[in-house]
Amino acid sequence: MKKAQQMDQLLAGQEVTEETVLHAVHQVFGFDLNKVPFLKPTQQTAREVIQAKLASQETPVTGAEIRKFINELFGVNLEALSALEGAGLSLYAKERWVIEQATDYFVIYSENSDRVARVFTTSHYAQNMGTSSAPPALTQALHVMGYTSDTTDSSFYFQSEGPLPDAFKGQTISAVLQNMPEVYS
Repeated sequence: MKKAQQMDQLLAGQEVTEETVLHAVHQVFGFDLNKVPFLKPTQQTAREVIQAKLASQETPVTGAEIRKFINELFGVNLEALSALEGAGLSLYAKERWVIEQATDYFVIYSENSDRVARVFTTSHYAQNMGTSSAPPALTQALHVMGYTSDTTDSSFYFQSEGPLPDAFKGQTISAVLQNMPEVYS
């Protein structure tokens, strides 16, 4: 069962409050939203902002709506993270491993308040593919996006003046998934 479904199941049959939202996100996804910075600075706590958001809803809020406003408030796209499970891709963001499996072929690593993105192959990839170099199509796709690579095309780097937009992160993930060696499955 995907994490989004686990969250929905955890919230089902109970009153959705800021406390249940914080608990569900932490239990299922491992994020303590009290420690994740807001996209826009505020003096309020995560609990207060979530409470206000829930209070503004006219109808009972769904898990999908909660995941959407968490992405809008914190820049944590829980729907996308859930969809990436088992895709062969480890993801490091918000100063923690969000998705990580020993059998993944690639890592997307975000750091410095989402201003730096790195993409690199894993040792598992090198063992199974006989090379640490990314597939040529992936190398080309990342170069077109503005990434620079090391001399072996096994590690790619992109730096931005401000936080990387969700669209760019999505493009990066899409480029990796579209160029994933078929032997992964």
